[in-house]
Amino acid sequence: MLGACCYAAIFGNIAQLIQKLDAAGVRYQEQIERVDEFVRFHRLPAYLAHKLHAYAEFLFEINRGLNVSEIAEAMPQNLQEEVFLHLHEHLVRQAP
Repeated sequence: MLGACCYAAIFGNIAQLIQKLDAAGVRYQEQIERVDEFVRFHRLPAYLAHKLHAYAEFLFEINRGLNVSEIAEAMPQNLQEEVFLHLHEHLVRQAP
């Protein structure tokens, strides 16, 4: 019985880890599906669809599918300032 409980705990934790890692993949897939729907709805040509896909992939690489501005809007102003300062500290330090 003890072995079965340990087995269940270990595999339960591994399943949660895999699910958390896959959350970024789900966000990416949703973003690509929105781009595809936009392309179909507006009947965009293939070369433009390719550019939209490339841009969506670029954005995902930059922010992993998270919209920082949207998340920050729910925070108080002073906390927003701290978060954005932390995120862009390297740029602020470069300014004369």
